Amino acid sequence: MLALLPAACAPGPRAPAHPGTFEARAWPTMELRPNTAARGLVARVGEVTVLEGDADLVSGAPGQYGLRFDEARNDLAAVVARLAAEGLDVPATLVLFTTFDDQAGGGPAYFVPISNDTEGTGLGPVDQRDLFGAHALEGLPT
Repeated sequence: MLALLPAACAPGPRAPAHPGTFEARAWPTMELRPNTAARGLVARVGEVTVLEGDADLVSGAPGQYGLRFDEARNDLAAVVARLAAEGLDVPATLVLFTTFDDQAGGGPAYFVPISNDTEGTGLGPVDQRDLFGAHALEGLPT
């Protein structure tokens, strides 16, 4: 006689999503940009998309702008969701270049994984697709 327990066949608990190499800096006292009247411009030429920052995408104040990715605010997810809404949610890695010194980032470059189901990369499984509003993009190196 063979008895199987359904729980024994279920996958084990998932590890928390890997945060990537992003390390948030201390943030200036003024947390958010003043509200703007209009949503930022989105324009695409070939494989380059220009996304104008607005109060929903960029934190800070003049001279202290940044893309936050912390418990209080996730500007990176807002950027990805805006691009996905414009039809740019494709299997790729999204590379961001800012026109300002990113005061929120932990250095000149970092990587935030969105999705990874490939074993052997050192990251382990990552699934933050719902958080970022994209289902095909794999990550954000900036």
